[in-house]
Amino acid sequence: MDPEFAGWFQLANDGDVRMSDLVGYQLIDANGDVLQSWGGVWGQLPSLPNPIRLPNGDDVHAPELDTPYEGCRLVEWLMGPPPPTLDQIGAERERRIAMPLLVVVPGLDPFQINMDEKSQRNIQGLASQGVLLLMTSDPTTIQFRDYANEFQQLGGAQLVAMGQQAAARIQACYQAQWALMALDPVPDDYASDAYWPEPVPQP
Repeated sequence: MDPEFAGWFQLANDGDVRMSDLVGYQLIDANGDVLQSWGGVWGQLPSLPNPIRLPNGDDVHAPELDTPYEGCRLVEWLMGPPPPTLDQIGAERERRIAMPLLVVVPGLDPFQINMDEKSQRNIQGLASQGVLLLMTSDPTTIQFRDYANEFQQLGGAQLVAMGQQAAARIQACYQAQWALMALDPVPDDYASDAYWPEPVPQP
């Protein structure tokens, strides 16, 4: 490949063209100026144009890529992925919030809890009930089914501790989302663990 056209190709680490970035084709002149384009929408790849019409009016049937035609060449049109959207980052936030959470409460071994939306509401309600138990020095315990479908007997302090840790997970994921959205540009690898709260080790 001629050096002047090498920039039209984006190589992956293994040396292969990143086909996921191929969005169409362009007819360029000897200066690299674009004369015609086909495609240009990321994630969609049109068929190779056939025929192509050159500036002198000639038609080239079944054109080949990177082949000279009267001072012009048909080349691949490469484009990086569009920046992540707020909806995409929000979906990643919700996915991470909903991951099972390992909690540590007084007097019990650590256990995991569900963190889907229904479970979050349930845990919030139990935490409020725990506050009432503490305020009235009520020793009552409440049976709670954890992520492993095992029952835990939780008193007021334990219910509050569980609720606080669930709330901390949610807040940390929102803060991570806000930090991502403040970056310019927002990184393509926004779903990487590097941008989100460190996963809690499994028991």
